Amino acid sequence: MHPYSVHAGDRFGRKTLIVTGCTIFSLATLATVWATSLDQVVALRALAGIGLGGLMPNAIALNSELAPKRLRATLIVLMFTGISAGAGIPGAIQAWLIAHYGWQVMFWIGGLAPLIVATCLLFTLPESVRFLALKPHRRAEFLRTVRRLRRDLAIPDSTRFCSRARAARQWSKCHADLQRGLRLDHADSVGLFRQCAHGKLLFSIVGCL
Repeated sequence: MHPYSVHAGDRFGRKTLIVTGCTIFSLATLATVWATSLDQVVALRALAGIGLGGLMPNAIALNSELAPKRLRATLIVLMFTGISAGAGIPGAIQAWLIAHYGWQVMFWIGGLAPLIVATCLLFTLPESVRFLALKPHRRAEFLRTVRRLRRDLAIPDSTRFCSRARAARQWSKCHADLQRGLRLDHADSVGLFRQCAHGKLLFSIVGCL
């Protein structure tokens, strides 16, 4: 499931896959409350696993993309710690809950909590910058996200963005032009300087080019 979910995230967006996976997991878990046979329980848990399989790889990828470099490893570790805690803590309390409210209570909690989370993510979670950069009709959202990531930079609406590989190719081309005696004006040089200086960001700022 992992390679397919990552590919789907590249095509449809990390946020879309995270919210969709969370919703599928939630609804399949809630539906288990009304299961009347073992076969139904198995099918619904398999469907919940598909939702979780689409959620986790894209959540990790989006976390790695948006997290500050100095905190990236820490945040990923915290994410996996939360996964382990979420798998272990219910086992410690389910004996008491089931004794008082029946086995369905665990599926009520396990279904409603992710549904609330999915609703919150729909309105608060930013989309992948790499994905938005390939969608011209979502440029306004793209600029908002980039400005939130780099509050130290003044990024005008006319700023152009490119990948590191493209930035390197453009720098090599301009360097070759200089060697052939062609003139590189100040605006181009400033743009290239900005491009290389901020290339460590998700996308390099080309600026005046």
